[in-house]
Amino acid sequence: MGGLELVSRYGELQLDHRIFDLGFANPSLSISEAQAWAFGLNWYLNKNLKFVLDYERTDYKDGGPLQSDNAPQNRASENTIFSRLQLVF
Repeated sequence: MGGLELVSRYGELQLDHRIFDLGFANPSLSISEAQAWAFGLNWYLNKNLKFVLDYERTDYKDGGPLQSDNAPQNRASENTIFSRLQLVF
């Protein structure tokens, strides 16, 4: 039968705004912040076989096309589903 394991994660990225002021990044192409959260299920079928299924969502600040007043919009959020079957881990 094996065992089940519930997993979760939260991550955050905040870039220094000076990269935009100094011209190293373009706010209409580059994000300034990202926040991601994920949860999943690990299923250990036996001592040599593991199945993993995860869902992750990332929300961005900036990085989207410029509005009419040249203020950047937020890049669209990303949703992903990962799965993996692992043998002899």
